[in-house]
Amino acid sequence: MSDDRPAAARRLLGDAWSDWDGSPERDDSADAPLVAFFWPALLALGIWAVLMAVLWFLVEPRMAQAWVWLPDTLAAALTVGAAVSVGWWIRLAWLATERGGRGLSHIELLVLLKGLLPSTQRIGRLIGTSPDRLTNAFLKLHNALVRLARSQVDTSELVILLPRCLDKSIRRGAREMADQYGCHLAIVPGGGEARRVIRERRPRAVVAVACERDLLSGIEEIAGVIPVYALPNRRPEGPCVCTQIDPGDLDTAIRDFLGLRA
Repeated sequence: MSDDRPAAARRLLGDAWSDWDGSPERDDSADAPLVAFFWPALLALGIWAVLMAVLWFLVEPRMAQAWVWLPDTLAAALTVGAAVSVGWWIRLAWLATERGGRGLSHIELLVLLKGLLPSTQRIGRLIGTSPDRLTNAFLKLHNALVRLARSQVDTSELVILLPRCLDKSIRRGAREMADQYGCHLAIVPGGGEARRVIRERRPRAVVAVACERDLLSGIEEIAGVIPVYALPNRRPEGPCVCTQIDPGDLDTAIRDFLGLRA
């Protein structure tokens, strides 16, 4: 059976881009402000609070039969939990916008990645937010938290991972930049090769360039173990060909990890 899709759509892109229809993207098609993540996240927290309240309402009569104070105790616990969740959301917003204060602990990062992020992604799908735009906004938050942690490493402990699809002139400039700072740079075709480089080099910090989907997958895999500064690429010709980044963003990420902040 013949494939009537455009030639671009027939490229072997892997499962991550199975939904791509072959149409080119605008340079800013996936770029999103932080609010693109924060408002769905707040809505997700609100829905969880409502679900907990409904559950309490349904089981309250039976709890009262077991112990007269149990319904009030559970209601108080749920109220405190909701207040803590909203307070934590406000803390995330403050950290992301003000670039001040203490970064997230390992447990908080796991809660963010394994709890709040999946719920927010589901809400994003329901309200019609592009998964790539939501992930792009989340990566901005993640990078802000990485900056707050102020992880400083030596040049030999920093690895720069670039995708093979990055525009050749940008790759050449990035290699010159890595040589200038004395950092190891690797061109990787996918996540498997990226993992191999990390296993072999054992870096203390990583600057990674890729699409939002691959970056999020990598961050989830090494969350709390190695700080990752994630730079989403732009895809004016679609995924996996002649992708682009701003070299200035790469330079900033490298300087942050090397303690050369302006």
